[in-house]
Order: sequence, then structure tokens, then C-alpha cells
Amino acid sequence: MHLKVNIELYCRYEMIITATDNGSPQLTGTLTLRIEITDVNDNDPVVTGQYIAFVPENVPLNFLVFQINAIDADGNTFGKLKYEIVSSAMNSIFRLEENTGTFQVASLLDRESTDLYEVNIRVSDNGIPPRSTTMTATVNILDENDFAPKPSAYSYDFSVLEGTINNGKVGSVSVDDYDIGINAQVTFSIVTHWKGSRAKFDINPRTGDVYTIKTLDREIEDEYSSLVRIQDGGTPSLFSDVIVNIKVEDENDNHPVFRRLEYSTGIFENTTSGSKILTTGATDRDLKENAEIRYEFDITTANGLKANYYFGVNGETGDVFLIRRVDREVYDSFEFTLTARDNGFPSLSSSVNVRIKIEDVNDNAPVFSPLFYNTEASTVNLCDAVLAQVTASDEDIGDNAVIYYQLSEDDSHSPFSVSKLGKSVRF
Repeated sequence: MHLKVNIELYCRYEMIITATDNGSPQLTGTLTLRIEITDVNDNDPVVTGQYIAFVPENVPLNFLVFQINAIDADGNTFGKLKYEIVSSAMNSIFRLEENTGTFQVASLLDRESTDLYEVNIRVSDNGIPPRSTTMTATVNILDENDFAPKPSAYSYDFSVLEGTINNGKVGSVSVDDYDIGINAQVTFSIVTHWKGSRAKFDINPRTGDVYTIKTLDREIEDEYSSLVRIQDGGTPSLFSDVIVNIKVEDENDNHPVFRRLEYSTGIFENTTSGSKILTTGATDRDLKENAEIRYEFDITTANGLKANYYFGVNGETGDVFLIRRVDREVYDSFEFTLTARDNGFPSLSSSVNVRIKIEDVNDNAPVFSPLFYNTEASTVNLCDAVLAQVTASDEDIGDNAVIYYQLSEDDSHSPFSVSKLGKSVRF
């Protein structure tokens, strides 16, 4: 008789065997048979349960992650189990107690370096040769808020045109946070205004975009400096500060302004050509080419054309000079417009009225009219009789045109005389 017994089900088997003869009466005999089943190592260890853990990255050393449980259907002789981590690299990170299956943290964890570990674990029995099974334990590393937001720079320098509209973007503050989830959700805010008005700029709390909130005027304020704080959403919250500097660039929004409301001067008609006769000038509150000024006459009018014939202007300084001599007896004054124009785009300009009076010099001799006088003297011996009224004129003016009459020196013994008024009398 052949008998196969599974020791995992029965470790001892007992039976009674009866023998009967063929006599009459029959006789019988009995025998008790006991069979001890000796174990052989014919079963692999079996790991029970799923091993997936979520471990915060800041747990202390020796933190318990798993208790690995396994069974072996063999008896105690072959069912004593040994637990070990297959990869030697993992042995520096985790520790597995070989007799108990206690799986612990052996070194400091850093989610930012590795956020997932898959650890191959071997469970072996003590058979010869041993039988084993391998399973994979998964350890997910949970983020802790251990990194403050890291800006790409610790100071930002932006520039913006002064004519930028409200809500115009100036620049953006960028940041990295090595954490994840809410620990990496950052908020931007301006905490201190160091230079410039408070109500000119703001920052988008989510994107870090810096934008204008009011009209800028470089001529009033051209530089701003603020402290921006970048704060994450962790508990406790971590933050970093950056400096944001903003320079307002010039726009051609100012006209040149003359130093006087109008200019006037006088010159003598014999002034030498090339002489400077008038200094003008304008200022512009803008910068660079927007403040570079050129001067010119307005020649769109008859007065401007006439002045442009006799006078010139230095395009850089605004000084007015004489091109050619003026005859006061032809033109006794000039009135024209001088324009100051900047080099911006588009160009802006201002104008001022200029008056130049031509002063007289004594450059004209008196002229009698008529040139010949014919008269008769009375035979009556009367003194102081008026014989004739002579008249002369002078194109000059003022003292230069006051005429005094006198007889020539050759007529000093003449019986006639002439008054300063031109009345000739006989003594």
C-alpha cells in the first residue's frame, strides 16, 4: 500500500489494521500503525498585504514605515523567515530588521532629491537550499515646507516710458520654489516703498507682474524703489524679499520754453555785418534728444522773410546776428517770430516775438528844396526886411535831422544875413 500525505495538512497519521483468516469461525488480529510525517522544504514564503506608504520628508531616523508580514507553510524547521533589502544602495536609506520584518528610515529624506522609492525586499526561509520570494515596497515621500521661495535675482531693474498707460506692464518678478502643492504656491506683495510715490505701481499677487496704476511724469519723479515680498502657502509660511527698482524713461512731452515772453533790442544802422545783436534761449524739461533745441525764423510771413534777409540765428544757441547792414531810412524796425524746436519725435516747438529797432546815425546831408531861389531887395533903406524863406530837409531823425542855416564864410561881409530859421535879412 502506498500513502502520500501532505504534512502541511497532517504532521502525524495513525491507523488500525485488521487481519482476518478464512477459517470457521474466522479469527482476526489487529495492529495499530502510527506514521510521523517528516517535513521537507517545499513551500516558498508568502508575503501578506500591500506595502505602500506615504512618509513626510522630515521624519526622524528610525521612523517605522512598514511591518513586513510573511508566512511559510513549512514547519518550524524550514519556516523561520529572514527579511532583507535586495539593493545595497537602499540599505543606506532604509533599514530592514532581518528577523522581525521591521522596515525603518535609516537616513534623512529629501523629497526634492527623490520623491519615490521602490524597495525590493527578499523574504527567505532557512531551508537548505533556502526558498525565497521577492516583493516591492513603495515609499512615497511627502513634501514639507522646507524651502523658501527662491527669486531668480535679488534685485530687479525695470524701465518704463513716462507715457505708459495705467495697468501697463513694467516687468515681472520670477521665482522658484522646490516644494510642491500649497507649499509652492507663492504670493507677491509690496511691503515697503523706499523711493518714489506709493500710488504709482503695484504687483500682481499671483503672477509677480509689476504694473502702473497712475500716470507717470518723469519731470516730477524719475526713480522708484520698492521691497517686494514673496511668500509661500506652507505652514509655517516661508518668504524671500527682493528689491525692485524702476526708472522712468523720458518721453517728448514738454515744449521748449523761452526765458522771456518776448525779446526786443535796438541797433544802429551802421552796425557791422556779422555782429551779434541779441541773445535768446529756451529750455526743455525733457532729456537727451527730446531736450536738444534748434532755433529758426518763422519765414511763413512777409515780416519773417524780410527779417531773414537781414538777420540770421545761431541754430544751437538762439543768438541773433546781423547778416547785412540795414538802412534806417528804408526800414526803421523789424518784428518777427523766432521758433525753438526740439529733436524729439514728434518734434515740439514754441515761438516768441522779437522786435528790433534800427537807430539813426547821421548819414544824410540836408537837401534844399528848391535848389535855386530868386528874389528882389527893396530900394527903401529898411533893415530886417525878409527877402526869402529857404527850406532844407534831412532824411535822418532826431538831432541828426535838426537843421541850422548860415551863410558861407565867403559871404561874411555881405549885407545879408540868415537866421537859423532860414530868414534872410538886409542890414
